[in-house]
Amino acid sequence: MKKIIGYTLLIVGIVAACSIVRKEKLDKDAEQFLADFKNVLTKSDAEILAMFFSGQTEEEILSGITVLQNKDTTVSTSIRYAEATAKWEDGYLLIDVPVQIDAKGEEMVVKHLTLKLIQKKARKFYINRFGGEEVYTAYQSLKYQVENRDLLAKRLQALKVFYDRAMELQKNFDSVVWYTQFKDTTYYFAVNGTFVLDSLNGKSPTTFKMGLVHENGKIVVPVEYDLIGNPSINIPDAVEVKRDGKVGYFDLTGKMLVPAEYTWVVPYEDGESKALVKKDTVFGWLDASYQFHENFPSEKAEKYIREFTYLTEKKFVFGGDHQQLIVNLAQNERYNYESRGIIVAPGFLVNNNIFDWVQTDFITLKPNEDKIFSFGNAYKENSNQFSFNLSESFDLLLNSIETRYIGGRGEFYTTSKINVVDKNQRFISSVDVWGNEGFTFKRVNENLYQASYLAYYEEGPSPTFKEINLPAYSFFKFENSKLERVASSRLFGFTKYVKMDSSYITGNFKTYDYSLPENQREGTSTMLSRETLEYMRIEILASYGYLITNEVYLENFQMAGNLDDQKYYPKTLDYQTHYTRASEIDKYNLDFLAKILGPIAKPI
Repeated sequence: MKKIIGYTLLIVGIVAACSIVRKEKLDKDAEQFLADFKNVLTKSDAEILAMFFSGQTEEEILSGITVLQNKDTTVSTSIRYAEATAKWEDGYLLIDVPVQIDAKGEEMVVKHLTLKLIQKKARKFYINRFGGEEVYTAYQSLKYQVENRDLLAKRLQALKVFYDRAMELQKNFDSVVWYTQFKDTTYYFAVNGTFVLDSLNGKSPTTFKMGLVHENGKIVVPVEYDLIGNPSINIPDAVEVKRDGKVGYFDLTGKMLVPAEYTWVVPYEDGESKALVKKDTVFGWLDASYQFHENFPSEKAEKYIREFTYLTEKKFVFGGDHQQLIVNLAQNERYNYESRGIIVAPGFLVNNNIFDWVQTDFITLKPNEDKIFSFGNAYKENSNQFSFNLSESFDLLLNSIETRYIGGRGEFYTTSKINVVDKNQRFISSVDVWGNEGFTFKRVNENLYQASYLAYYEEGPSPTFKEINLPAYSFFKFENSKLERVASSRLFGFTKYVKMDSSYITGNFKTYDYSLPENQREGTSTMLSRETLEYMRIEILASYGYLITNEVYLENFQMAGNLDDQKYYPKTLDYQTHYTRASEIDKYNLDFLAKILGPIAKPI
């Protein structure tokens, strides 16, 4: 069982959002922390881990730390502490420090280590998030490149034919930037203008036009579009083209099937329909000849769109089974060795805020080339749930993306967010959540909403909680067409906002009890342990000045920030004093817990 470092808060966002303050030089807090960090790198694992208050596992943290300790003679790292920068953001101190990676006979690489710090007891800082993935991946990549030069040389030789043909085709264009192979034919992505990859996801202005060229030189798609997609990713034997935010389709013979006039195109073969489309605010459909017809072809088709079935009925997998990837022709040996492929997402996934237009870092090696290890995404898998009817005007859609990353400190990474969309299927806003298993969303009162789910990280086991899989709760307000997270300094945030019932304390829990012999520690339970419920009760009382004498509780509460409200109240052990101070909801929940636990028998 993996051990979790610290007691990660299930309710993220415990500090009220503040404006970002950028600093040209490090303040004393960041300077001192980096000095401590530099010193601890030579210490034991236990001393290193003591600097963390994080949901990351020991394995994940230490694998990243190891590359900074220069234990390997093949590759070395140098942390450029003098070039570090820091800023405050949403209550966290974010430190960014360059790391130089060197290997004999190879070009130096510089990547960035990011440390997200949270301030806890006695103004001490802990690492809440160790962002060493970029450094770790580059380190392992360079190490492998040094150790496998012969294999890599053969790999690059095999790619030479594509470079050579691209150079020939480039005589007719400003550049040829990508290629893809489909049904034994290679297609090249030609560009006129200055190509900037980041501009494709809106990170900078687009200064070029793109087209598609057959390996024999024939123009398949004129060089008139902002972006060309992967073959067959949405419509068989066709590519999606994008221009001015609208999409259309060409088949691979060069015939325009659908002009670039639509917000999105969703395949839907039923009766005379070939696809359902959205054209600005108008829904419609395309027949077998790809001719446009306004409105829906049937009630069934309308339901398919209105109820988001086109997003929820199946998972969307990018990169699976070595899907036809686009390969970047950047003249960089390491880039090709790392096999970073590209997938251009269909418009209906982009306009619903599920994917950006361009997804990168996919492994391009075929199964018979697995002997050449590669770094990158094996696949990205998206699943969606229609979760809640927010109002007469807005719906909520939960989407999750699981990424399998090969060659990193971890293997599977999952992100989730709740999207707000209007009744015309137009994306309005989104907010991140940290889990999708068992996801529920409900209205608590007129303007307060509760999301619950199992978090991607596990809260325990710890000396405080026996339960490993405690559910996470997040609370939101809906204002100005946006969901906004409501902050809570309590670990069990629902005690502040909701009158509790049995649903908050029962479930199918996995447990791990440190007090038992090691071979008997794992178990299950259908109700939260007495220790967890007692913690919940004291957490409520602590908000009103309850005097905490238990050192473990005291440290946890101080680190979580849920003693901040105590400054308004004289500290005392008298239960009735705190009960009188409590809000109506807190009084209800204290009564609820007292029926289960009885009175507090002794000071906590």
